[in-house]
Amino acid sequence: MRLRIQHWSGSAGLRIRETKEVFEGEVTELTPCETENPMEDMERPSAIGPQHYESLQKERVEVGDVIYIEANWSRKGRCSQEKEVIQDVTLHDLDVATHDPRMLTYLHRALESSLAPIVIFATTVGHRRCVSPHGIPLDLLDRVMIIRTMLYTPQEMKQIIKIRAQTEGINISEEALNHLGEIVQGIIHSLCDKTSFRKPGCIVLMYSVQLLTPANLLAKINGKDSIEKEHVEEINELFYDAKSSAKILAEQQEKYMK
Repeated sequence: MRLRIQHWSGSAGLRIRETKEVFEGEVTELTPCETENPMEDMERPSAIGPQHYESLQKERVEVGDVIYIEANWSRKGRCSQEKEVIQDVTLHDLDVATHDPRMLTYLHRALESSLAPIVIFATTVGHRRCVSPHGIPLDLLDRVMIIRTMLYTPQEMKQIIKIRAQTEGINISEEALNHLGEIVQGIIHSLCDKTSFRKPGCIVLMYSVQLLTPANLLAKINGKDSIEKEHVEEINELFYDAKSSAKILAEQQEKYMK
């Protein structure tokens, strides 16, 4: 397993204080051309390069915003001042994570720190070339608590689909919701392999959730305000879930190019 240290370094924050000379004031005009009109002491034009102007556009700076510009962007003037700038960053922002499995040695040592946060690992890896469970060294594996996970029940799957439909603003009848649950259970029973580490439940659940949008479009085409059972049946005949498609490819592999 190629673990990344970025989640660890991302949980450790750093606050950098730096004093910069800046121009600070309200934006009264923002144009890509330089003006030569004389200004008062508290109002002055600032000529900046095209790259700096593009950065202001990306930040969506508008007239009326109060901003500051670093002194090295423009000439010095009477409205310049020194300002303390505080930047909150993480260790990951300063040092990109390494992909080398040997970083686990650093992680193991970092867990000894009194400031160490709670680290949660999530993996579906059984065994890899590294001779240890989940590809994690045994000395690190002995320090972790392994959480037991359970498969979703049919009622939980229907509730997840219902919540997703509510989030997307989709109306679905109880009959259509039950039929989606039956589709999930039917595919799981036909594809479940006891020798496989990863059960197909979560994958099929994602497939059933993805059926909501096309089923909703079909319902609107038919002049319906909510998804009915017949809409789910028609959409389900048009698509395959990932596991079913892989099974068909395995059974008919001689018909495909290699």
